[in-house]
Amino acid sequence: MTPLHHAAKNNRKKTCELLIRSKATVNMPDAEGNTPFLTALIAGSSDAVASFIKADATDLTVQNKKQQTPAHFLAAMGNIAILKSLAKKGLNWNAQDDQGRTPVELCADSGNAQCFEFLLTKLGGDPSVTNAAGESLAHIISAKGHAPLLGILKASGGNVDSEDANGCHPIQQAAASNSVAVIEALIKLMAQVNCTDAKGDTPIHYAANNGAVEAMECLVNSGADINSKNKAGESALHIAVKKGDCKMINALSDKNVDVSLRDNNGNTALHLAIPLHNTEVINTLIGISVPPNSQNNDNMTALHLAATLGDVELVQNLIKAGADVDMKNNDGETPLELASACGDVPVVKALIEARADVNSKDGQGMTPLHKAVQKNQVEVIKCLKEANANINAKTGDGETPLIIATKMKNVDLIMMLIDMGCDVNIGDINGTTPLHYACKLDLTKPALQLIEKGSDIMAKGEGNNTPLHFASLNMNKQLVEVLIKKGANAREMNSEGRTPLQGIRLTFAKFMKQLMGEDKGDKKEDIKIDVSEVLNQSGEKLETQTELKDTFCLLCRRRAATAALLPCGHLCICDACQHERLATLKQCPICKKDVYGACAIFCEN
Repeated sequence: MTPLHHAAKNNRKKTCELLIRSKATVNMPDAEGNTPFLTALIAGSSDAVASFIKADATDLTVQNKKQQTPAHFLAAMGNIAILKSLAKKGLNWNAQDDQGRTPVELCADSGNAQCFEFLLTKLGGDPSVTNAAGESLAHIISAKGHAPLLGILKASGGNVDSEDANGCHPIQQAAASNSVAVIEALIKLMAQVNCTDAKGDTPIHYAANNGAVEAMECLVNSGADINSKNKAGESALHIAVKKGDCKMINALSDKNVDVSLRDNNGNTALHLAIPLHNTEVINTLIGISVPPNSQNNDNMTALHLAATLGDVELVQNLIKAGADVDMKNNDGETPLELASACGDVPVVKALIEARADVNSKDGQGMTPLHKAVQKNQVEVIKCLKEANANINAKTGDGETPLIIATKMKNVDLIMMLIDMGCDVNIGDINGTTPLHYACKLDLTKPALQLIEKGSDIMAKGEGNNTPLHFASLNMNKQLVEVLIKKGANAREMNSEGRTPLQGIRLTFAKFMKQLMGEDKGDKKEDIKIDVSEVLNQSGEKLETQTELKDTFCLLCRRRAATAALLPCGHLCICDACQHERLATLKQCPICKKDVYGACAIFCEN
C-alpha cells in the first residue's frame, strides 16, 4: 500500500489532498487491486472519498480483483449527495462483481430508499437484474425486511413475485425473515401467498422452518393455506415438529391447523416427534389432540415407534393419551412384540400393565415370547411368563419358543425354558421336536435334559427321522447310549429307508450293536452254500461270477448284490444291507416268501 492508500483508509482528508496535489499516483492498486479511492470507499471514509471526487483525478471505472468498481461501494455507502455529484461521470451502475452482484443490488441490501430510487430512476439501474443465485432485487429486499423499497421497485418495472434458482419467491424470503411489513407490502403488490418453490414449500413452510410465528399468522390471515403440503407431503406442523418449535406448534394450533395431516410416508406430526425424544414437543402435540392411533404407511402408530426407544415415560404418556396397545403394523406386530424384541423390561411392564395382549401373534405367528427368545432377552422372557404368556405358543411353522431356542443352540436359554415347564414333545409342522433339533445340532446337555423331562425318543420328525438318526450321524456316544438304553430302535427306517446304523463308521455301528446286544464280540462264521442253489433275480440258477457282479441290490438299488436270502436263495441284497437292514426284512422282494437270514455268495469262474 502507498501513503495515499493509508491516508484514504484512515479518512485523512487533508493528507489525501496534499498527496494528490503532490502528484502521488492516484490509481496505484494494492495487492487486492484496490486503488486509494476504492480503499476509501471500502473503509467508509466519506471525507477522503469527497477529496478524491473533488480532485477529479481518480479512475471511476477501475475494478479490483473481485471485479468490484467504485459504483458498487458508492451504492452500498448510501450517500445521496455523492451519488448525485457523480450522476454524469459515466459510472456503470449495472456492472457485476465476481458473484454477480450489481451496485443496485448492494443498495437494495442496505435498505436506503432514497439512493435506491435515485439509482433506478436517475442513474439507469436495472430493476430486473439477478445475481448468481438467481435472486432478484425483490428477493434481497424481502430477505432484509426493507418493505419501502418494494413499491419503488414495482414502480420502476421490477418483478416482485419472481423465482430464484430454487423456485423461491420474495414472499417466502420475507416469511423466513419474519418480516410482516414486507409480507403485507408484497400481498398489496399482488404476490401469491400460496406460491411454492422447487420442493413444494409455501411461505407457510418457510415461516414454520424459521420460527416466524408473526409471519405465519400474517399469511394465514391473508388467506394462505395453513394445511398446505410440500412435495414430501409435509405440512407446516410437520416442519415445526422437526425443528422442535413448541411455540410454532401452539401458534399453528391456534390457527386451526389440521393436526391429523400425514406426509407421504403416512406419518403424522406425532410420528415425527417420537424418534426425536423431545418430550416437550410430544406433550405439546398430545395437548393439541394429535390422534395417537394414526397409522403410517407401515401401519406403525406412535406407540409402535416409542416401544423401540426404551423411553417408558413416553410410552406411559401415549397410553394415557389413548394409544391402543394392541394395534398391529404391516408385519402384524404389536408394540409389545417390538418392545419384547428390544429387551426393555420397564416398557414391556408398562404395556402389560395397560393390558396389552401377551399372546398376540404377528404375521408369522410369533408372539412377544417368541420375539424375546429370538433376541435372547432373558429378563423379558421372565416378565412375560409372569404375565401368563403361553410358553408353548406355536408360530406359523409350528415352532414353540423352546424349538427356537434349540435351533439357536442357546444352551442356557433352552435349560431355562425347560425349567419353566415348556412342553418338550410339541413338534413343528414337520413333527420335529426340540429333542430332534438338540440331537441334530449335537447339543448333549439340553438333549439329556429333554430326555429326562419325558421327550418322546421315538418321535418322527422331518423325513421320518428319529432323534437317534441324528445322534448316530454325529456319533455322539453319550446320547446314543442313553437313547438306546431308553428303548430307541436303531433299526427304525426314515423316509429314505435308512436306519440310525447306516451312514456312520463301522466302528461306531459296532458300538451301537453292542449296546443293542447284537454284537457279542464272537467271531462270525461264514455260511457257504453251493452256487447251484443260488437263484438270480429272474428265478434262474446263478452260473458265473460275471452274473454275480451284474446283479444289483433290491434294497438300496446302488450296490452289487452279494448275498442270497434264506431259505429261498434269491440273490438280491448287498453286503451293507445284509448287515444293516436284514433284521427288518420279513419277506423276499422277489418271491415274497418269509426269510430268516442271508448268506454271502462265493462263486468261482
